[in-house]
Amino acid sequence: MELDPLQMVLVGTALESSIFLFEIPTGVVADTISRRTSIIIGVFLIGSGFVVQASFQSFVFILIAQVI
Repeated sequence: MELDPLQMVLVGTALESSIFLFEIPTGVVADTISRRTSIIIGVFLIGSGFVVQASFQSFVFILIAQVI
């Protein structure tokens, strides 16, 4: 699947926006529970995003994978 330039910008924007939004909940989990648990949750979510992006080859699912 080829993405046009606008779609590539939207994918990058979705990725950066989700990083910005999930920084605070990640810090809260790290402070209240443990840093290890926060890292485990993060690795699981990154793996889930990889699976979604590899399984579905459409623009919407690529956006969803970037947000995960």
